[in-house]
Amino acid sequence: MKIKDEKQIEAKKKQILDIAETIITEEGIENLSVRKIAARLNQTPGILYHYFKDKEAVMAAIVERGYQEILAVIRETAKDTDPAVRLRNGLAGYLRLMIQKRDIFLLLMQSKDTAIQERVNILSPGTGDKKESIGSLCATLREGVESGCFRDVKIELRAQVIWSGAYGLISRIVTEQPSGEQTEHLIGEYLDMVLDSLASA
Repeated sequence: MKIKDEKQIEAKKKQILDIAETIITEEGIENLSVRKIAARLNQTPGILYHYFKDKEAVMAAIVERGYQEILAVIRETAKDTDPAVRLRNGLAGYLRLMIQKRDIFLLLMQSKDTAIQERVNILSPGTGDKKESIGSLCATLREGVESGCFRDVKIELRAQVIWSGAYGLISRIVTEQPSGEQTEHLIGEYLDMVLDSLASA
């Protein structure tokens, strides 16, 4: 019975998060509220507090879900044995996912919530040892350097700059919303630039 209850709770949480993401997409992050989520569920706002403490907890859960999707993309591309192919496919998958989920990306970037910022901050020394996302990038760079595929670089610093460059490109694309064709050109150019900067002599 307990397992069934836990499954029901998780199903309800997923439903709440799905609705919250829809509201963010349709109306913007600033218009998300517990009242609006409850209205779409045809329930009173008080019901939601059985599942999430407040709106900030809902947003944190959305961010966590998005982060897990990023990790899924990274883990999938980790199957590539060639470091250059793995790097290109991993970054491409990440870029396309975040562009597709533009409102979640904006939530990640704009939130001042400490827990959310802890998820996205990547510039401190030692980040590569603490976060799977940047850590995976570091591992790919290290393998590429050791195999002679990439030239010698400062692994973590290079990973941080590559990741920051991806953030910048996504930010401009979600803000300016170029055509799909232009978006793919921009992604391709970014990936070429990253790999060219790593090419061994």
